Amino acid sequence: WRTPRILERDVLVVFINPPVVSLSARCEPLYRGNPFDLYISLSNDNRSMVEMQPRSQGIYNLTIILLSNKTWQCTFGVFTRNPNFYEGYGDVQGNYVEFPRFTFFAGNYTITITVDSQRISSPSFFIRLPTPVNAMLLIGAAGTIVYFNAFLISDTYFKSKKEIVSGRRWILCAAAIIISVLLIYQLFDFTAITLTMEY
Repeated sequence: WRTPRILERDVLVVFINPPVVSLSARCEPLYRGNPFDLYISLSNDNRSMVEMQPRSQGIYNLTIILLSNKTWQCTFGVFTRNPNFYEGYGDVQGNYVEFPRFTFFAGNYTITITVDSQRISSPSFFIRLPTPVNAMLLIGAAGTIVYFNAFLISDTYFKSKKEIVSGRRWILCAAAIIISVLLIYQLFDFTAITLTMEY
């Protein structure tokens, strides 16, 4: 089965109801090095589940192997940050989009799904903002980092007025600022993208 195009970092889910006896999955990107996350749950809320999250643009082949001793249903869906992207492809329900549902008889099955992951190009002035709750987490963490840097720099500055401060300490201040900027960027990316994918 080939999915409609999905966005990178959206989560493709395959729900299997009722839970199956045996379940395994593997994912192979068409281009080596394309990152992805894969999660398998044999029994969750009276169903089995496979989740796959492409973390870059590209083609991925997802293979699911299962054994069921009774008739079962397979439902495909996507948890997304951008439901408008999927209009016309499936049933949009908030941040979840449901694709077709299939029914199978008992037996051994191998399901191959081709996942076409796309990236939406945004204007350079567009900034993806985290949700309000995630923004509070970001502000708290960033505030702590900025406070630490401000204390380190001000302490070094006032010491330099009274005594000679070693070059090593100034290098430490510069390194702390650079690391803090990178850390805050990673926190922003995490709160704006990763945490918004929770459901």
